[in-house]
Amino acid sequence: MGKRYSVGIVGESSYQPAIAELREGEHVSLIHEDQNPYDPRAIAVKDGEDRTIGYIPRDHWLTEALLDQGRMVRARVERIEGGDTGRPSRGVVLDVELATGEDEAAETAPPPATGKVFGAAEAARRAAERAAGDRAEGGTPANGKLKKGCLWAIGIFVGLAALGALLPDTPESEDGGTEATTSSAADDDGTGSAAAGAWRDTVMVAMEPCDNAIGGLGETLQGVGSGSATMLDGYQQAQTANRVCEGAWSRLQDLDPPPALEGEAEDRADDALEQCQIAMMLKGDAAEQAMAFLDGDARPSVISGIGEKTESAGQATMACVAGLISVAGPAAE
Repeated sequence: MGKRYSVGIVGESSYQPAIAELREGEHVSLIHEDQNPYDPRAIAVKDGEDRTIGYIPRDHWLTEALLDQGRMVRARVERIEGGDTGRPSRGVVLDVELATGEDEAAETAPPPATGKVFGAAEAARRAAERAAGDRAEGGTPANGKLKKGCLWAIGIFVGLAALGALLPDTPESEDGGTEATTSSAADDDGTGSAAAGAWRDTVMVAMEPCDNAIGGLGETLQGVGSGSATMLDGYQQAQTANRVCEGAWSRLQDLDPPPALEGEAEDRADDALEQCQIAMMLKGDAAEQAMAFLDGDARPSVISGIGEKTESAGQATMACVAGLISVAGPAAE
């Protein structure tokens, strides 16, 4: 074929379930989405089951090589980054081999010294540079108001925050605070119902700060849209929501179903907990994407990513709620 280059993709946090099943060395396809409503030059990266795992950065040299010069490529997964407590969202770096006729690679790809490898950190740096250019060109006005075409993104966070209302109400203590238990093991009927109820409430309490932070983000973004709040206000709230939701995800990682649950009940609890963890992770990712948006990166891939993340987070939240109820029923009023 020709020369090989490492290429970091973008938008992965929207496609974490598919990326979780990727393996290093696995071949992927690069598909031009000419009907993409946000970017007709979008290059999607798809796995062997035709599932999107991310996109080639819009201004990357590979996009020009594929669309404008008709080059052929082979691509595989070089490495997967993240997926741990320090960085729960996984990122993907591709090993791309560019077909060349004689020695034409130098004309279409940067030399290894400047275009060799860039992972998540380098991609973030380049995105920040592009965002600065977008601001200068009017992508996000310097006066702190959003373009009308981007205001729809605000409603997404408002809707996501509303999903918190689907959670069973956390029981209140006498002083008005929330409690992590509803009854003691002494009240158990022998089936583990009391233990299950206490565990359900513990999960709910762990998730509550994230849902509150996302709700606050929705309200702040409404203020940004109306002019009663600044872009800085929105960015700071998004930063807080990202941190709080990652903390909630981490706390859920430390929880296990109570020993009193066995067999099918334990399996249901495991499944519910997994969905709750995914919901927290995706809400944190959505807030992170909002940070990029509010920092001036109004690219179609960013705006689309916000919608995709929140939609996935909503689905995970509903699955989480259904799972908790199937394990322990609704919380006591």
